[in-house]
Amino acid sequence: RLADYEVTRFIHEREKGKDGYIVFANQLLAAAAVAQFGFGPYYPYHGQTVLYYSAPSASPLAEKFNALMGAPEFDARELTAIADDIGVRRVYVIVTDYWSPSTPALGAMKREAALWKDFDGAAQVFLFE
Repeated sequence: RLADYEVTRFIHEREKGKDGYIVFANQLLAAAAVAQFGFGPYYPYHGQTVLYYSAPSASPLAEKFNALMGAPEFDARELTAIADDIGVRRVYVIVTDYWSPSTPALGAMKREAALWKDFDGAAQVFLFE
């Protein structure tokens, strides 16, 4: 989808590359990022090496993203704790119109994010620092 490419390009351009942040997103968005910008960087996390996007599906970051999407509430401290463990300062979360968290969690994400941007209702990106 065009929105998947737009939102991943937005993050890449805002960050001026791929280093220093991680992205929690579904696998289609990770694929859009990899298609545009290639693989890597990778970070050590709990004895594994993880891609900066939460993919592949067996990665600890993908498991955290899936838990985030299914949680009734949202707590940004969980994301910043993961960022601290990995050694990055910023965490992006991308939600789409076809895979979104609960309404209360989405509202909390909007309130707690340092940045929130909507991509014509097809995707939303949130930045947590």
